Amino acid sequence: MVRAGISGAGLMGGWHARTIQRIGGQVVGFHDSDSSRAHSSAACLPRAQTFDSLESLLEQVEVLHVCSPLPAHYDAAATALARGVYTIVEKPIAPRWEDVEKLLAMAASNGVWLCPVFQYLFQDGVQRVAAEIERAGEIVELKSRIASAGAEKTPELADALVAEILPHPLSLFCRLFPASLAEVRWQVGRHRSGELRAAGEAAGVALQIEISMNARPAESTFTIAGTQGTFTIDLFHGFSYFLPGRFSRLKKILLPFEQSSRKFEAASANLLKRAVRREPAYPGLRRLLGACYRAIETRAAPPISPETTLMVAQVRDEILALREQA
Repeated sequence: MVRAGISGAGLMGGWHARTIQRIGGQVVGFHDSDSSRAHSSAACLPRAQTFDSLESLLEQVEVLHVCSPLPAHYDAAATALARGVYTIVEKPIAPRWEDVEKLLAMAASNGVWLCPVFQYLFQDGVQRVAAEIERAGEIVELKSRIASAGAEKTPELADALVAEILPHPLSLFCRLFPASLAEVRWQVGRHRSGELRAAGEAAGVALQIEISMNARPAESTFTIAGTQGTFTIDLFHGFSYFLPGRFSRLKKILLPFEQSSRKFEAASANLLKRAVRREPAYPGLRRLLGACYRAIETRAAPPISPETTLMVAQVRDEILALREQA
């Protein structure tokens, strides 16, 4: 049984704790700058404790889950890695890609690894597309569209949340783009606070990212368009469906009905599977953490490679810098 500690006892700390229990790990305890919140979280779990210092928690665990706000990520991860503790960090790992590079080097030198929480990569829908992507033919376009809530307070908060969401589409590009993200040259637009529009091209494939904290209803979709058809992934719910590219006048007339039918079928099957799994939210998180824990038990490589981790951090910083110039 892998012994785990959690730094940050807020919303995501709670989800990580429940998921650790579901995959057979043991939550040893919590550390949080708000001790009352840590006590409240620990009281909900058998044998979990509250630790006044992160160092004392690290003495008892094999892996640390960093679920605190972004400004605290680097110090918590660096402290864990320096002690030879495997580290799983909510995205973004750190404010700057140079800090991510330092953490990865620290992990390698101490014989452990650092893994970001890119749970989208482990959803059923994404894994199905990755396995069947040749059905789309030659890839023409990858597009991510995210409309999210939770930024009603200030423009600064809205922009910060956009920056925190950005690693999600970038991780999907790393998985599904047929070339390296290092080859992409980005153009970025910024029309108002809480908005990001980025577009790039490489290897004959167009890439688009749209993130909005203002548009409604909320959604998170990813499409892969090819010469033989298009995959659509619903990332909020974790399913995908494929529309083949066969074309005729009748096909054009019936297209809205075919699309609705395929989406309904995929959504219904996905809802049933998630109900059986008791997975009400964050699809993919349990599979990701399960893969992490198996890697710890077998001393294997992390389920998300250091190369992907660093690439996402580098491209995120590049896009955010271009946004400031827009």
